[in-house]
Formats: sequence, C-alpha cells, structure tokens
Amino acid sequence: MRYVAILSALAMIGCSSKISQKAIGTAISSPIAVVAHGGGNYFYVLNGNFSHEYRDGSILILDTEGNKIKALSTPRVGQFLKTTESGNYLLAGFSADPETGVNTKANLQIFDTANPTEPSLVKTFELDCTPNNAVERSNYIAVSCLSGSIYAGKLNGANSTLSKVRGSDGFTRRAMHIDTARNLLYAFVSDIGESSLNDTKQADIYSYGKDYVAIDGANEVPDDFERSRTLSEQRNNLKNTYKFLVYDLAAGEAAGFPEKSSKDLEASKEMRYVYFDVLRAGNTGPTSDQKYYRTNFWSAQADPTDPNVFYLSHRGNTDAVVTPDAAGIVKVTVSGDPRSQNGIAPKTSDNFTFEGFYGYHAGKDLRAYPGEFRYLSINSGAPLLIFNDYRDSVVFKENYFRIGAVTTFGSSSAEPAADHKIEKTDTRNAFLGFAVTPAGKGITLSFFADTLIMLDISSTGVITEGKRIQ
Repeated sequence: MRYVAILSALAMIGCSSKISQKAIGTAISSPIAVVAHGGGNYFYVLNGNFSHEYRDGSILILDTEGNKIKALSTPRVGQFLKTTESGNYLLAGFSADPETGVNTKANLQIFDTANPTEPSLVKTFELDCTPNNAVERSNYIAVSCLSGSIYAGKLNGANSTLSKVRGSDGFTRRAMHIDTARNLLYAFVSDIGESSLNDTKQADIYSYGKDYVAIDGANEVPDDFERSRTLSEQRNNLKNTYKFLVYDLAAGEAAGFPEKSSKDLEASKEMRYVYFDVLRAGNTGPTSDQKYYRTNFWSAQADPTDPNVFYLSHRGNTDAVVTPDAAGIVKVTVSGDPRSQNGIAPKTSDNFTFEGFYGYHAGKDLRAYPGEFRYLSINSGAPLLIFNDYRDSVVFKENYFRIGAVTTFGSSSAEPAADHKIEKTDTRNAFLGFAVTPAGKGITLSFFADTLIMLDISSTGVITEGKRIQ
C-alpha cells in the first residue's frame, strides 16, 4: 500500500520521470471527495490520482446502487468537490500540476449538472494559490486557499465571476459558511497538516492602548498578546490562529470584489476572535476573566430550517488541559449585524452564540476527530446528525475511522448506538468524507485503498455497510 500524507500534502506533486499516457477512465485512484447530486439519484466522486498512475484525474458518476455510469476527465490532484445550493452545479478545485504541461496553475472549475449523467464544464478560473475548499449559497461563491487567501464571486453558469478579495495571512480557513440572511461569509481556521493548532485558555481582563497601559475592561484580545510591545510583536501572527473572518459579500460585490491585504485596516476589522466554553464531566470552565480561545474547524453546514444558525465541526487534541472540550459539533447562532459599525468592529459575543451540539458528553470516545457531517432527515424522519471521524497514524498514535449517526443533541447527546456507527482502525477502511441522499443512500471513500464503500442509512440512523467498488 502506498503511503500518502493525506490532507497535509494535497498540494505536493510527485516527481516522476515519465508521465503516464494511460487515461483514468472509470478507474478509482486517490478518491478525495464525494457529493450527491441535488436530485438524489447519483453520486460524484473526485479522483485526485495523486500517485500519477494515470495522465488525468476524473469525476466519476455512480448511481445510488454503486454502479459506475461514466467518468469525466479532469486535471490531476483534485482538492475538493462541492455541490451548489441549487444542486445543479459542481465546484471542483485543483492544485497546479506543472508536470503535465496542461494544468500549470491551480484552478476552480464549474460544471453544470442539470443533466446529472452528462456534466458540462462551463467555467474555469485560474488561481494564484492552492484551493482548499469552496462554498456557494444565494449565488455567492467563496473559495479558500491553503495560504489563507480568499476568493469571492457570483455563480451564473458560464458568466460566473470570481476574484481574489483577501491576501494570504498564512492560515487556511477551510470551514466556511455563507449567511444568506445577511450576505456575509464566515471562514474559520483549519489545521490541515500535522495536528498542531490547539485551543488555549487566556485571561482577558484589560484593554491596552498604544502606550501599553492597562485599562479595566475586556476587549477579546488575550492580555498576554498585548500587554507589552514585545508580547504584541511575538504574538502578532499567533493571534490569527484564534480568529475567524466576517466578510461582507454584498459590499464586496457592489465594489467589484476588490483585493485587500490581510493587513489592510478594513480587512483587519473583519477578523474576530473565536471563543466559547462547553463544559462536560471532568472539565472545569474558565474563570469569569478568562476565555477558551478556539481553533481548528474543519467543516460548516447551514441549518436546514433556521437561516440564523449554522454548525461547525471543531477538532483538536482531546487532552482536557491542552484543548478543552474539543472534537465535537458546535451550533452557532447569529443575531444582529456582525459588520463593523461606524468603523468599529463588534465583539464576537455581541452577535454570535456558540453551543455544544454534539460530542460534549460524558463517556465520549476520545479518538473522535470530526470532519465532514450532515444534519438532515432521512425519508422524512426525525433530524439526524451524520458525521465522519478521521484519525490516521501519520498524525496520531493510532488509526480511527468512523461514520456515525445520532438523534439526540446538546446536553442530551450521547455516543452512537452499536448499529448507528461503523468504525475501523485499518487504512483499508479509512473513511474519508461521505455523501448521503434524502432516501438514505450513502457512500464513503477509502483513499488509501482506492475504494468506494456504499452505505445504507435508515430514518432512525441505523447504518449498514454495502458493497465495495474498486
């Protein structure tokens, strides 16, 4: 079995002396992402072909029984595959692949899937950075890069637009949500390499002016980040570890989506600290003058019924000292207007409420490391939270891969019942992401084994593993 440092080295291209002339066709090679078509009858799998066994990559189309329908040739080294809100378009991101002489720049490709078995490429945007994720809602598109750069634009088929709007600050923000009630983009820091970003408990009692004299009153900035010039300079880059972006899409569109440096004054006010306290058995929350600053969010999902609510998968070291109450799904409620008012950026606590939605319960499996998840109903049943845990021995002490489904949330949440999960510890079963239809047909990827695994999920959350496709 070949070794691939998955997710931490997606942008790295192998150096082979000869490019394979063999087309990938309907073969499976390094499957990196999967989505369901909006109509619920087909799945699309992005084959990255990181081993360069073939001259191209592909989007493989399957029906919900796992039968291969056809494959669409794409560049190699795919990064992500996303469906749009309408379900009629695919957004596919690719790293630069100069070895082929074709895909010499990273790019975003948009496919029209109105005919689900005949996707057509309608637009390609070249990017100056490696794309890491994309999101679309209300016809707004946002793309994040490994470097921290952000692109934004409008979805309109062949007339779609996309522009770089924020420069690099060194922090990937993979977890993105578009707030359709306010036309705002929220983007949260993600740790895509070896697990190194950890939450921190910091005192925030004072504010400090230009002369570094303490003034009573918290200002969201940890005191140890600002109480002297030396500390401020030392911690300047570290600050962004605990910040998320609030970008005004409507204002950006009105101005033509101009690019601004991460050091621009207006752009700096878009960055807000992320902090919340989720208590569970065995952990003690911070004192009133301290905050738990959070980092490492992997995925975001809109609430299906409330435009003011979205959810985040929050990762981290589950050591209660290093990263308290990590590795769960967080419910975020937005109120008021998070934009800067009269040139003053509101505090996070003014407009955002963070609550533990799942994974903050006693008896939690400490191997949990949530990535992709869905909050939806199967066959019109009660809402289910379906989630994917992914830990491999490249980063952690042991492998742990799980697909799980639960029906209780908040303080009443609990580990999935035995028939509500499939868990493995070998890389042949490395569940990497998943897709599920409203009828409960599912699929997950085993990246290392070049294998697709079919799933059946009942309206109550019972998960059954089906056939394997190679």
